[in-house]
Amino acid sequence: MEKVLRILILVFAFVVTLASCQIPPPTPSATMQPEPDRSMPPRDDPVGTEPPPVPVDAAPEIISPPPTPAKPAWLDVSAKRIAATALNMPASAITVRSYKQVAWPDASLGCGPSDQSKPRGAVPGYLVTVAAEGQIYRVHMDASGRGLLCLSAGTK
Repeated sequence: MEKVLRILILVFAFVVTLASCQIPPPTPSATMQPEPDRSMPPRDDPVGTEPPPVPVDAAPEIISPPPTPAKPAWLDVSAKRIAATALNMPASAITVRSYKQVAWPDASLGCGPSDQSKPRGAVPGYLVTVAAEGQIYRVHMDASGRGLLCLSAGTK
C-alpha cells in the first residue's frame, strides 16, 4: 500500500510540474502582421471611388422597342360576356373577330360623351370586334376586362 501511495504522489507531482510549464501565448509586436482575411477576394478599386467618365463622343446605346404583348387569355371570354349581356344572347353565339390595344381618352372608354363624373386621363385597354347573328359589334374594354358594347354610327 505504501508503494501505491508513493506512485500516486509522484504522478501528482509530475502533473503539477507539467501544468506550471505552460508556454504563454505570444504578445503582438511591431514585426507581427495580422493574417489577411481570405473569405472575400481583394477589390481592385478602393471603396467609394467613382466609375470612369463616359467619353462625350461615345455612340448612344440603341434600344429596341418592347415586343408587342400577346393577347391576354381572358380577353375573348370578357368581350363575349360583355356583348352577350348587352345583346341578351348566349356568349356561345358571339365570335371574336379581332382586337387591338388602345388608350381610351377617359373612363368612358371612347363610347359616347365624356362623363364629367368619371376620372379624366388616358385609360389603357382594348378595342375588340365581335360578330353575332351576322352583325359586327365593337366592345370597348379597359385593361382589367371591364367594358361595354359601344354602338355608334356606322357600326352596331
